[in-house]
Amino acid sequence: MAMMAQLYTLSGLATELGGDRRKWGAALKGIQPDGKAAGRDAWFIKTAIAADRGDGTALDGPAEKARLDKARADLAELDLARKRGDVVDIAIVSAVVSNEYATVRAGLMQLPTKIAALIAPDMTKPVIQDLVLREVTDVLSALSADGDAKLYSTVQSTGAGEGEESEAAAEADSLAMGG
Repeated sequence: MAMMAQLYTLSGLATELGGDRRKWGAALKGIQPDGKAAGRDAWFIKTAIAADRGDGTALDGPAEKARLDKARADLAELDLARKRGDVVDIAIVSAVVSNEYATVRAGLMQLPTKIAALIAPDMTKPVIQDLVLREVTDVLSALSADGDAKLYSTVQSTGAGEGEESEAAAEADSLAMGG
């Protein structure tokens, strides 16, 4: 014969689960009874344990609903800010910045070979310094020249809405590969 879930009054819950009636009364306050036992409100043990959460604090239905409503409002506000362009996904910014770092690193790593080919034996120290400064400036100008434009175009191309994370990830992969 299969076991059937049994309804327990506050006294029954206190006997079965420990604690006293006041504890279970507080834990189940605001939670609809699962039925009646001997004419009194009664709950299944599963309901009582869920309400108690094991730490002696009861779930407060209205407070939990308010928390859920606030979370939904925060998500809606974030979505609106994303559509306005006030916020940007970190994956997009990370991809653009990583691409910029890779570009600058590659340019800096090429400097010794490039400069060595340009230096003549009869060049003076100030002329060589100007040459090195010009080459370093050229490499660094790539960092600031199109970085904002790349970020802006990447953000605009991903748009807002469903699937934005996957689009941002695809764009990040494209940028990381120099696309």
